[in-house]
Amino acid sequence: SIKRRWYTCRKEKAMRNYEIKTDLHTHTLASTHAYSTLEENCRGAFANGLEGINMSDHGPSMPDAPYEGHFSNMRILPEYIHGIKVWKGAEANIVDYEGRIDLTEHTLGRLECIVASFHEHTFKAGTVEQHTNAYMQALKNPKIHILGHSGTAQYPYDHDTVIKEAARLGKAIELNEATFHVRPSSIANCRKIIAKCKKYGAFISVDSDAHFSAFVGVYDCARKLLDELDFPQELIINRNAETVSKWLKELAAASEN
Repeated sequence: SIKRRWYTCRKEKAMRNYEIKTDLHTHTLASTHAYSTLEENCRGAFANGLEGINMSDHGPSMPDAPYEGHFSNMRILPEYIHGIKVWKGAEANIVDYEGRIDLTEHTLGRLECIVASFHEHTFKAGTVEQHTNAYMQALKNPKIHILGHSGTAQYPYDHDTVIKEAARLGKAIELNEATFHVRPSSIANCRKIIAKCKKYGAFISVDSDAHFSAFVGVYDCARKLLDELDFPQELIINRNAETVSKWLKELAAASEN
């Protein structure tokens, strides 16, 4: 068996059995700091009991990311690989305080599920107000569905303002399992953010941010946090493949009205 990384989550009591059967934030070796292929990720997802994954490699402004053609060509991929539903997406980089991202409208029109995130290689940390504005503008983009790992400590923002807007628009805030393992300084922020999502009725997407296939769909620390906060199952948007597909269609329809 493959053990999870250096950070573990102790379970002091029996936890609520949350249904989380999809993973909307995964990486392949197309982002060269990841280590598995799409096919290996699908095999990992199947082994871990999932129904679907989002293919979400880093947008092209990341130093080791694939070029834009990698994303626009995803339409050639099958809908299911080894029994796993595959959504064609990206982890786009928010590149400025106006919430712009690093994929063109042409490419976005060919993709199904977009996570938008701040990364130190592509976004200069500013003020709380600047980070808040960037998120608010990103949420207005009909092609963006999820704000990725927003608990990152170097990018503080007004939680109430952003999460209320996400709830109003039906967009999702991510609870990122990898944060517990590679960004421990951000865990306290994640707890506050998920509590606000519960307060305002905002959807969350519980994702692995896996950079290796064995960790696709592994959410031990995220599940523990959800249990501690008594988070409602119905606000977990990626609880199964049917829920995700319906949500994406509803957001697409809303953007056309």
